[in-house]
Amino acid sequence: MTDPQHKELYRLFSSIRDQKDAERLLRDLLSPAEINYIAKRWQIMRSVAAGVSHRTIAKAARTSIAKVSRCARVMRYENGALAARLKKLQKKNIRM
Repeated sequence: MTDPQHKELYRLFSSIRDQKDAERLLRDLLSPAEINYIAKRWQIMRSVAAGVSHRTIAKAARTSIAKVSRCARVMRYENGALAARLKKLQKKNIRM
């Protein structure tokens, strides 16, 4: 069962209208370091999805291969939301 606070947070994110709205929300909600962490993780996941080797990704992202491997597992085995979102963005030809 999902915690009521989590549900409220999910509703907040589902209310985002556009990129500007998302940027403003994230800047209010998260610290610059947290935004950078999430952005870096998303770039790692995009590289994993593109088939770039874990070693190459780790070197480019200045992170450990273990972190890259964790991102790869999430892309492959978790609920599939990130992989599905990436495919949807690619299908719409949205430049990231």
